[in-house]
Amino acid sequence: MSEKQLSDQIIRLLHQALKSYKVEQGRSLLYKIIIDQDGGISPEVEKILKPRRGQGAFETDILVCRKRNDIPLVVLELKYKGLNSHDIITYSSKAVRHKEIYPYLRYGLIASARDRIDRKFFTHNIGIDFVLVFRGRNNRNQLIGMVKKQIKAAEGMRRILDSKGVDWYETDVKYKLAGVSPEN
Repeated sequence: MSEKQLSDQIIRLLHQALKSYKVEQGRSLLYKIIIDQDGGISPEVEKILKPRRGQGAFETDILVCRKRNDIPLVVLELKYKGLNSHDIITYSSKAVRHKEIYPYLRYGLIASARDRIDRKFFTHNIGIDFVLVFRGRNNRNQLIGMVKKQIKAAEGMRRILDSKGVDWYETDVKYKLAGVSPEN
């Protein structure tokens, strides 16, 4: 299976599971907006609304966004042959850059052809919110559940950013140790 086939498989799963959201392949998101010395905006306003790779935008593998107003909520980047340190650093940096424009955005990696997420992920990551080793039929429900949780988190962050403040906030770390049953 190629990365494109993996992407197509995940897109089909998410289309079926997330009927009230748009799931897109290869859509670009802004990572910078520049105000020039004359007060002009770059990219131009029309291009801000339809970002393109190479014009202050990075292309994403899979993007989940609101249908109603096209607000990006969750990015899934796919790594077919596993994650190396360079991938983690690169995607983590991209996540941070995207979140400077879309502060509510949830950014994740889906790895295939791996047994587990190595410790190097945790030492190199600064911007990635979630990661999953995808094993097709064996954990597709876990993928769908994880994406739904990330949508809920993004929507929650949007509500926080639109509010006058909150009484409390926390993040939650969830994981399953490789080779250890969930009861342990």
